Amino acid sequence: MNLFKHVKQSLYILDKEKNKLYWMLVLFVSSSLLDVIGIGLIAPYVALIIDPESFLQNDFYLAIASIGLPDEEIKLILTLGFFLIFVFFLKMLSSVYINKTILTFCLRKGSGLRSELMNIYQNMSYLDYIQRNSADYIYNIQQLAAQYSHTYLQSVLRLVSEGVVGLVILLLLAWSNVYALGLLLALLAGLVILYDRIFRLKTQEYGLLSNVHSTRMVKGVCEGIEGLKELRILGREEYFYNIVNHEASEFANANIKVGVISTIPRYLLELVLITFVVLLVFGSITFEYSTELLLPVLSMFAVAAMRLAPSANQIISGMTKIRYSYHSVSVLYKDIRRGRAEKDNLKIARDMVTPAEPSKFQYLQFKQVVFTYPNMKKSAINNLNFDLHAGESIGLIGKSGSGKTTTVDLLLGLLKPDSGEITFNKLPLMQNLSLWRSKVAYIPQNIFLIDDTLRRNIALESDGVVDKEKMMKAISQAKLIDLVEQLPMGLDTVLGEKGVRLSGGQRQRIALARAFYYDREILVMDEATSALDNETEKEIIEEIELLKGKKTLIVIAHRHSTIEHCDKILRLENGKVIDQGDYKELFKK
Repeated sequence: MNLFKHVKQSLYILDKEKNKLYWMLVLFVSSSLLDVIGIGLIAPYVALIIDPESFLQNDFYLAIASIGLPDEEIKLILTLGFFLIFVFFLKMLSSVYINKTILTFCLRKGSGLRSELMNIYQNMSYLDYIQRNSADYIYNIQQLAAQYSHTYLQSVLRLVSEGVVGLVILLLLAWSNVYALGLLLALLAGLVILYDRIFRLKTQEYGLLSNVHSTRMVKGVCEGIEGLKELRILGREEYFYNIVNHEASEFANANIKVGVISTIPRYLLELVLITFVVLLVFGSITFEYSTELLLPVLSMFAVAAMRLAPSANQIISGMTKIRYSYHSVSVLYKDIRRGRAEKDNLKIARDMVTPAEPSKFQYLQFKQVVFTYPNMKKSAINNLNFDLHAGESIGLIGKSGSGKTTTVDLLLGLLKPDSGEITFNKLPLMQNLSLWRSKVAYIPQNIFLIDDTLRRNIALESDGVVDKEKMMKAISQAKLIDLVEQLPMGLDTVLGEKGVRLSGGQRQRIALARAFYYDREILVMDEATSALDNETEKEIIEEIELLKGKKTLIVIAHRHSTIEHCDKILRLENGKVIDQGDYKELFKK
């Protein structure tokens, strides 16, 4: 990935929080000054111990003597020693504060990023949603957001922090002895270039492989656990076990390789620093440089090297982690950019539309509606026309692939027509989605239930804001009173994941209770009774018939008995109505 493009994507993800980086840079520079003062005092302190008389005559002492330093040898050594300890104590506090600042910034950004991604995925286009596996969303929120904040962002900030410290220390060393610094830089530059050439592309490749295999592993886990009942009966658990085992193994292999690459700089740096000391001593002997003059310089460079070694290690390993995260940043950038753009477009669209006054539903109309799924040559809906009036019940029938479910998805505003128009009460449906959806309840074949109490499954909100009167009325209307009395803790009984402890009919009644609780005028039932036995289906149909005239109903069904009560039945084929009429009229044909 192009470095400029990568930086641009990273800053886009940070959004407004990137303004905090300026303050953090000031903090890094301020902290680096303490390092310079501490290391800069090492050489004079060592020179004072070796030759006090010469020290009292040098320019450094004469420059600072005006602040009231003692001129007695022992007192001066103690004074400078305590001051040196004080400076390094302040440096320690500064380092701890910087680490806290970096961790706070990164982890809070990670938390905010997870929330933003959740919001983006909840509000993304339904057409985009159905083109991806749910494992992508889980992995991106749980893993990629963490990788960005914990690995990538921390590595960038620590690289900048240590880079500032390293630069300031190098300037100090250049002022002290430019030749020794030249030798140290030559060795470090050689190390960085060699390491970069060998491992740069490998690190990016392992980052991509890690994300790919981890996503597939999450997908295998979700599918293997969700289909446990059928897989156990068929004896095919091993298929998903092998998928998870393989992907977990490949994920581990990629991370092992990156982990090994990340540990290499530390040992290379130790080799470089030992080589530097030996070459510096060897050069001093060769050029007959005074040992007394060499020792203070060597002491300062040794302490500086001790400080630079972890900085260099952080910088090199940070570069490894940054490259490892290139793919993660790219994936997050695409999702966040699209999500923010859709949010802006939605806001513009809302600003352009005059809010309609809430009113009772009167009628819905499809006019020459056409819709084609991406990458499909044939239209799923082809010039579809029909009307739906308040209190009316309509049944949709047809073979699989005739367009029934797509019609419902268009009616719910989940899909946008390619051409034609859908209106309700003379309002364009797509421009008044919030108003339209406030009138509709959707009951699919597979009822959405959460692993929580019956009360929260009906209300889908916390207990403190549940309207008790509306709750009891909804339970009564959905014929759930017997179930509530049977449950050990009544409304506070936890139903299990996807309502696994309930029968199909009980789950359907909970969905009806949810619709009644929110008092929706229009009920859309998408093959809601197809998975039920005949007796349970009959009970649900009888309850639906009681709603006739009180609620507007749209019912998709394979079983003709489910739509026998409907005022009008539309028969679909190839995405358009080929026949319609009431039950008796249509089935005489």
